[in-house]
Formats: sequence, structure tokens, C-alpha cells
Amino acid sequence: MEYVGRLVSAACALGLMAGAAMAATPDATVAAPGYTYFNRPGAMAADYDRDVAGCIATGVAGFQDGRLDKHGEVRTGATPLFGGVVPGIMFSMANQVRLQVSLQNCMTVAGWRVMRLDDAQGAALWRAAPEEIARQLGAWAGAERPPGDVVRSYENDAARRGAVVFAIHTIPRLSLHSLSLRAFDPRRLQVHPASKLRYPDIKAKYVAKPLDAAAVGAVPSTEALAIFSFSGKSPSKYDFLQVRRFGPTPETHAWDADGRPDEFFLWGEQWKPLSKTDREVYAVALPPGRWRILSRSTLELCLGAPAFEAKADDVIYLGHFDLDAGMLSPDLKLDSLPAGLPITPEQRARLRPAAWLNGARWPCFPAVAIFAMEFPGLPAEPGYRAGVPATP
Repeated sequence: MEYVGRLVSAACALGLMAGAAMAATPDATVAAPGYTYFNRPGAMAADYDRDVAGCIATGVAGFQDGRLDKHGEVRTGATPLFGGVVPGIMFSMANQVRLQVSLQNCMTVAGWRVMRLDDAQGAALWRAAPEEIARQLGAWAGAERPPGDVVRSYENDAARRGAVVFAIHTIPRLSLHSLSLRAFDPRRLQVHPASKLRYPDIKAKYVAKPLDAAAVGAVPSTEALAIFSFSGKSPSKYDFLQVRRFGPTPETHAWDADGRPDEFFLWGEQWKPLSKTDREVYAVALPPGRWRILSRSTLELCLGAPAFEAKADDVIYLGHFDLDAGMLSPDLKLDSLPAGLPITPEQRARLRPAAWLNGARWPCFPAVAIFAMEFPGLPAEPGYRAGVPATP
């Protein structure tokens, strides 16, 4: 499993490099190329210093024994799958790409814009001493009209139809020059190691499987019955929503703590639906706890995700997901459920919409990229609003 995990991680990270070159517009799986820095009109230099240090630490924490060198490049205790100079260089390049994706995503979620200087101005600043770069970036951090072009900002792309959520291609040439990483003093880095990464596996024993008609009415009172449906088709073959229960601590998987399922998937052709008309309807039995959307394909949503609470003996409707809609958000109206579902009268009487809240967070353990996703029109955790400065 370790070998497979490393292979997936390396291949996906290398795929980001190709996606950066091929994408017509920036998206959540790639870093904007060129000489880049961050700006938020009206921000103070102290705001910039705090947020960039936190986002760099978040990105570095996703690497085994991650650390930064004096050039702003991530070093890791992991090694390439195959020995030799070229694989080592490729592996290092993939790591730098992955860190820059995480940094840009984290900063845009925090309300910053990614700015790109023209090549001449950017190259000149790149050659300066780190202290001089840091001084200049601090002066530009809150400028109303900073130099360069805005190339990225937070647009809730993870919920947008057609968003790039998974890509593996051949390795292209590209230019990624993060001036913020170049200027960062690695002695400031405070990394809190992430919890152990667990790769998606629909057959694993910790995954809650959809129930058939006979099992729906027999869900014990110690569990919650969750019903959901979807229709349409995602443009991406590898699109899925992975949902996971929070463990007792940020570093602990709930399954490891109590031996009860702590994961399920909101859609996928691998399951037989409970009902199928113009939509596919599913039901799962869930242990009590707080459940959040962990990822959309290769995007881990640790920077902010929708979450709901399940209690023992609950019957909750997680909503209907229309994969043809421009933005993904569940329709929670109970009358949208098809008639004839195999639930008991008592279960139907207890049926209620799930109380989704945007803004769940946890320590990131990025396999490819980290980001946030919101369900438009639904409430959020107190103080949470992606793409704008955090409330003090």
C-alpha cells in the first residue's frame, strides 16, 4: 500500500505540472505560472506576513518530513520510486509544483489575489536578496493598484461545473517563480505534521456501503439513516465527492478510534441505487458524528468544506445533487424525493433535511492540492467566508 500511495501521489503531483501548462484559465489544481506574489487591497504588511507564513506551513506539512531550504524550495524525507538523477530531479520539481499550488490556493481562500509581474520586472526582483524581495512584497501587499496582473482569486471553483478536479498528463516545461516563497525565511516555518494520508478505496471496510431496500428499514437506532440522490453527469470521468467523519482528534481517523465506518461517497457508478427514475437515490447507515466533504476528486477541501451532523436514530436527507447544474449545491426540499422509497412510516415521520454548514476545517494532508468548497445558498460556520479576510 505504501508503494501504491507513493505512486499515486507522485503521478498526481507531476500531473499538476502539465495541467498548469494546458489550462486556458487558472483553476484549483494548478498554480498560476510566472513571477507571482500576493495582494489584498487595504491589507497591512503584518496581515501578509501572518497569512503567507500560515499557508506555507500548511503546504509543507503535507510532505513527509517537509522543510524549506533557503531558496524557498521544499525538501522531504520521501524518495523517488526509482533511483537515478533524472527521477530525483522530476520528483523535486513535482514537489515544488505541489507546494506552490497549495500556497496559492490557501492564500486565495484567505482573500488574497495572485499577482503576476511581467517577466523583466519579475526576473529582476527574483535576483535580489531575499530581504529585499520581502521588503518589496510587504509594500505591495495592500496596494490598491499593485504592479502586474491579477491571475487568480477565489471563485469557488471546486463547486463549479467543468472545474478541473483531476488530471495526469506528460510533464511540460513551465515557469513557476513564487516571490513569496523566495523571500520567506525558513527559520520562521512552524510545521505541524499532518495526520496520516488515507487514499480513496470504495471497497475498504471503513467505507459505508449503500443499503438495499431490505436493509433500509432495519437500520438500528444507534445509527443515522442518510438518504441522498443525484442526476446528470459530470464532465470529468474521475469526479466524486468523498465524505468522512471527524475523529476524536485532528490526527485520528474515526475508524481507528471506534472501528465504525467513517467514510462514504456521494455518487459513483459502482453502486446499485435504491431507486432510479430521473435520478439515482441512495441510502447509507452512518455512525453518529460530524461528517464533512473531505475531497472532490484530488482536491482535498481542508481549507473549508460543507459538513453536517448525524445523530443516533436520525433520518436525514442530504439532498439532491444535480451534476448538470452550473454550481453544485444540494436541493434539500423533501418533496423532491421520489415516492415509493422503501422506508418505514416511522422513518418517514422523522425525515428532515440535513443541516449543512459551509466552512469545516481540519489539518491538511494534501495528496495533490488543497482548496475550499462551498454550497452556495447554505449557511456557514461563524466567521467563515472563503475569499475574504478572516473575521478577527
